[in-house]
Amino acid sequence: MKIFITKYALTTGIIEAEAEEGTSKLKYMVVHDGSRLSYFYKKENRASLEEAQKQAQEMILGRVANLEKSIAKVKKLQDQPIKVRKWGER
Repeated sequence: MKIFITKYALTTGIIEAEAEEGTSKLKYMVVHDGSRLSYFYKKENRASLEEAQKQAQEMILGRVANLEKSIAKVKKLQDQPIKVRKWGER
């Protein structure tokens, strides 16, 4: 069965692969590539390219929101003096 792996969508992109369903109760797919076996859980792969692209877009939006939140924290620090503390203090 053909699947589209979205686990690496933000770094290397969506990967198309032939896979088999796993045998345990956990929902996962097994990709056999020569001498390697790779396991991808349900949230990491999709059955169609359209679904995979939609999930990748959601991942991008989530990552952008996370980065904007981090930027806001750093900008907040920019307006404050840098704290000095002794070693071991919190």
